Order: sequence, then C-alpha cells, then structure tokens
Amino acid sequence: MVQRVVVFIDYQNVYQGAREAFGYSRRDWRWHGQIWPREVGELIANNSKLSQSERKLEHVRVYRGVPSHAQLPTARRAARSQMEAWLRDPLVEVRPHTLKPSFDRDGNISGLREKGVDVNLAVDFVDGAHKGEFEVGVIFSTDTDFFSALDKARELGVIVETACWWIKGHWARELGQKLKPRVWNHRLDREAYDAVRDLTDYTR
Repeated sequence: MVQRVVVFIDYQNVYQGAREAFGYSRRDWRWHGQIWPREVGELIANNSKLSQSERKLEHVRVYRGVPSHAQLPTARRAARSQMEAWLRDPLVEVRPHTLKPSFDRDGNISGLREKGVDVNLAVDFVDGAHKGEFEVGVIFSTDTDFFSALDKARELGVIVETACWWIKGHWARELGQKLKPRVWNHRLDREAYDAVRDLTDYTR
C-alpha cells in the first residue's frame, strides 16, 4: 500500500527557525530563511530511513501570516508574489491569514503578530486525519501548541511525524521528542536547507 503523505508547514516558524539555526538572524531578511514548499515536502516524503513502506507526497499545505496593505504594503506585495510562485505547483496549497497589529501607548502600530495561524493548522491537521486524507501527516514546526493535534490525529489511526531544522550537537528543537510515545522527527540539517532554499527577492 502506498502511504499518502501531507506536510503541514508553519511558515513563519520554519522561516525564523532557519535563520536562527544557520546563522542568518542578522542578515538580509529578503531571502535568507525562505524555502520551496514542494521541495521540502518531497524531502520529507522520500526519507530513505522510512523506506519500509512506499510513500507518496500528496500535498504540502503552507500556513502563513500576511500583512494588510495598510500595515505594510511592500511586505504584502512580496508575500503575495511568493505565494503566487508557490501556487504554480499543483501539490502546494497556501492558507494565508492576515497579521494582527500590535499598538504602542500612542496608538501607533509597533509590530505585527500571527494570531490564528497555528489554530488553523491544528484544526486542518486533525480534520484531514478524520476524513482519511492521508496516511502520514507531518507538521514542520517547533511550536508546542501542536501537541494536542498530533496526539488526536494519532488516535484517529494515522502516522504522525514532525520536522525541524537541526545542527548536530546543539540544535534540535524536536516537537515530537516530547510526545509519548515519541514520533519520528525529520532532522533537516544545513545540507537539507541548501537543497530547498529559495533565494528569490520577492520585494522587487
């Protein structure tokens, strides 16, 4: 039996995680940390260490916050261009969510925050497991808010896995490590990142 694999990407977590793990946190934000979702999905679905069953990438679902035009017009245009590039691949689905502004004491916008992205991902993950949309569901994130979704999907009979960026010896924020029993975690190192990174400047 071919196992259908669906990979759920918490994009901001993955983007920031790559920048932190691989030393880009203080460098140009326009491309360092960006990834191609399809390539990430194929890398995870075709993991040679899990070859006991045939696996096929069914979909990659990307969950990301997007600023409104009024908040950050340049960032919004860049985000839309990036999502359009992703959606040229029929296996990629994008679930955008408008970022919520934070305000300072004077009522000015001081920052933007994601609110609802993790909830949408968790709900879709469990709903997909309940509907039998996949045999293997993978969450690429280090956010502990997904513990309950992973456990519930496992109760529904699907294989659950996680993924994180990893540097041998000191970088391993493994979401699945804290689950009982533990689930398989895909440790994606610098070589893996280089294979899936997207160097496009979407602000142009």
